[in-house]
Amino acid sequence: MKRNVKKNNTGKTSIKKNAEEIHAKRRFKQRLGEELPNSDYKKCVALIKNNKCNFVGRYSLRVSYWTTTINGKEVKIVYDNNRHRIVTFMPPDFKTKVRRL
Repeated sequence: MKRNVKKNNTGKTSIKKNAEEIHAKRRFKQRLGEELPNSDYKKCVALIKNNKCNFVGRYSLRVSYWTTTINGKEVKIVYDNNRHRIVTFMPPDFKTKVRRL
């Protein structure tokens, strides 16, 4: 079975980035009950990169929390600042644990 793995600029495969994206889409479906199309995933990443989502706080230097609205639902996003990928979508009742750095 051949896996769909994206390549980075050096030609090397980035399995971790691909795994984070797959995980995030699974959690979106599990926690919000609908599929997350690639276009919406990429739109969320672009909004976070351009600081257009609501910044909640940082968990660590690598991980930050954001909120935005997708298809009329408010979603809580955990974002990987190093890889520029969404790590996961949290359940609606999730209480964010923000650290002071």
